[in-house]
Amino acid sequence: PTADMGDSTELELLGERLFIERGCADCHAISGISEGNGIGPDLSQIGTIADDRIEGVPAREYIQESILISNAYIVEGYQPGLGCGGVLSSKDFEALVTFLLSRK
Repeated sequence: PTADMGDSTELELLGERLFIERGCADCHAISGISEGNGIGPDLSQIGTIADDRIEGVPAREYIQESILISNAYIVEGYQPGLGCGGVLSSKDFEALVTFLLSRK
C-alpha cells in the first residue's frame, strides 16, 4: 500500500470492518469472522488459493476483479452473485483487498 493509505495492519482492520458492514459476510464465510449463508464461497483462505484459481492471474488481481465485477470468476458449485454492497472509496477498496489477501 502507499503511504497515504496507511500500513497493512490498519488496512486489514478496516477491510475486516468493511467485509462485515458492506454485507460480504452475509454470503461469504471467513473462519472466526463470519459463517456466511453458503451463497458465496468460503473466503477463509482466499489469500492463498486466489493465486491458483485462474492461471496467469495473481491473487491481488483475482480479488480486485472479483470485487469490482462480481461475476468475473464464478467458483465451481456457485451461482453468479450480487457483488459488492455499493461504491467503495479507493482506500476502502484497497483495505478490503488487503484484508482478503491476508486470509491464509
